[in-house]
Amino acid sequence: MKGLRALSLGLCLVLDVGCSGKAPPARQPVEQPRMAATFSLPDFVSSLTPDQIRKANAAGLPFSELTLEQQRAVSAMWEQAGKSRKEMAAQAGTRDLPAAGPAEEVRIVMAGYSETANGNEVLLELRGGNFRYMPGYAPERVPAALKEAGKDLVAAGISELVTDESTASFNGQ
Repeated sequence: MKGLRALSLGLCLVLDVGCSGKAPPARQPVEQPRMAATFSLPDFVSSLTPDQIRKANAAGLPFSELTLEQQRAVSAMWEQAGKSRKEMAAQAGTRDLPAAGPAEEVRIVMAGYSETANGNEVLLELRGGNFRYMPGYAPERVPAALKEAGKDLVAAGISELVTDESTASFNGQ
């Protein structure tokens, strides 16, 4: 019983001293290194639904109508495009190029593809303010939603069908 009283008294002292003492000084938050925003253009294109692609090709698909994951990808693309534009302007000695503007103002205005004997191509066009960015890639297969609802770049005259004959004439043969 004496042991229980001593234990209770000790517990009360610990609580009293611990609770009445000054709070430890607030620690300054340590800034964590930011990872560069990364994205995969093929994954982003594959995430677009046929309805989103139709809307992009008709009136433009606003940033606000993208899923959170799609918004992250567009933000990363837009940020990278803005950096590349600044670097190119600096190399050319040009300073009067308009800024890319915030990603929240971006619209996807074209989603298209081409399928040729020489390979496939996927191309997007993003616009925000006076800035336009056209990322693309060459997939083995065109994503199904893009093939269903996207713009055929060859039929639209945006991409040329390259044949062996046109390649030979280009090479001067």
